[in-house]
Amino acid sequence: MQLSILTLLLSGVATTVLAAPAAPKTNDLVLQDNASPGPLPKRSFMASCNTCELGANPTRDLHCQCRNNAGALVPAYLNLDNCLVNDMGVPKWRRGGGFSASCTGYLGMKQTELVLNTQCKNGKGGTTKHILPLNYNIHNDNGAMRCEP
Repeated sequence: MQLSILTLLLSGVATTVLAAPAAPKTNDLVLQDNASPGPLPKRSFMASCNTCELGANPTRDLHCQCRNNAGALVPAYLNLDNCLVNDMGVPKWRRGGGFSASCTGYLGMKQTELVLNTQCKNGKGGTTKHILPLNYNIHNDNGAMRCEP
């Protein structure tokens, strides 16, 4: 009798382990995804958006798939010109900055954070490279990305 119960318990554990979903495959630009429905907290960008890329405009448009309050993934876009300014070769968070007129960039990962690698004109005839973390100033507002300088 004890052996039967133990076998059933082990069978249940084995079934649970076998039925567990496989870990999602990730690449450098797919972020951790929080699938829980409900209001999203401030600074929720990396926890609730994934598959991010820069659009066709030079450096300007950030495209991601972001969760809304119902938990569904929806396309989200953010014009980074509305969020960043080039301050003598250093991109800084400022509304209406228009930074793409003098900066270029590409997305990358630094440790576990999505960053914008930029090269900006510095006002002295040269350019400056800079790595700008995105999570602290981009917020997912019900499936729409917003910047908060």
